[in-house]
Amino acid sequence: TTLFRSAENAYQLTVEHPESLWGATSMTDGNASNTIDLFATSRYNELVENPIMYSKPDYKTFKVNGMDILIAVYSPNGVHTAEEVAPAMETMMTAQKNFLGSINTTPKYSVLIYLSDMQSGHDAQGFGALEHPTATTVVMPEQMPVGDLAEQLKDVVSHEFFHIVTPLTIHSKEIQNFDFSSPKMSEHLWMYEGVTEYFANLFQVNQGLISEDDFYARIASKMANAANLNDTMPFTEMSANVLTKPYKDQYLNVYEKGALIGMCIDIIIREKSNGSRGILDLMRKLSAEYGVHKAFDDSELFGKITALTYPEVGAFLQKYVAGPNPIP
Repeated sequence: TTLFRSAENAYQLTVEHPESLWGATSMTDGNASNTIDLFATSRYNELVENPIMYSKPDYKTFKVNGMDILIAVYSPNGVHTAEEVAPAMETMMTAQKNFLGSINTTPKYSVLIYLSDMQSGHDAQGFGALEHPTATTVVMPEQMPVGDLAEQLKDVVSHEFFHIVTPLTIHSKEIQNFDFSSPKMSEHLWMYEGVTEYFANLFQVNQGLISEDDFYARIASKMANAANLNDTMPFTEMSANVLTKPYKDQYLNVYEKGALIGMCIDIIIREKSNGSRGILDLMRKLSAEYGVHKAFDDSELFGKITALTYPEVGAFLQKYVAGPNPIP
């Protein structure tokens, strides 16, 4: 049962469940019963940002630099277990925390992995993941070999985890006060998705999980993919209108040209600072300026970034992100 009043009121969620099912979540259960869970949140947005996966208990927990990590797996035919995927997750998340340093202070993070039985024909058909401030939900095919599953999870979960930086910490008013009934989109998917995707690749070479050649191959692939999309559509325009055609057909470019935008900004900042700073430093400064509870106006972000970095970064943003120009 749920108590519904308004988006800004406190919410309590009570879930009754069989004793054989366990709810994996980053929320704290306020009821000691094994068949009743009670979750309290300050507002509706907090409730929807806290997924819960009820299944037969199969989970591992570990600590990474003071953060409690929960890895929960649902595998309908018992093909995979949390025990099996947790070591790769621990290695990866340790590297991510080392890369981010002081930028992230999330006390607990949950990875909820739902593995779909493709052979039944009646299970989930869409694969991927969704980010939340203290959790990510992942849907993958159950039939994947464990090595392939671990490799996929490394890329997918790391991307979602980096969303803690943006948009979950650094975001516009459209995101802070998201209207679920008639959504208004922000101009800055280049940052929310693009910089996140860049970090998901950069941290792996930075922390020695992949070689430099692997990193360059990934970037080269993004260059080719961006060139095959509409590379003259202004990124801010596509972002603000991404729910409608023809813009939504170009959404995948957030992972391609979006990541390249992040890389170019990184290169410019590194060049101008003689290698002492990069885009991660910029994101730290933006986190300090704004943060979880303070949103920016879409129109002010480029000016703020320019003030925190160099005029050349501002010129790049105007020409290649707001403008109709492919990145040379």
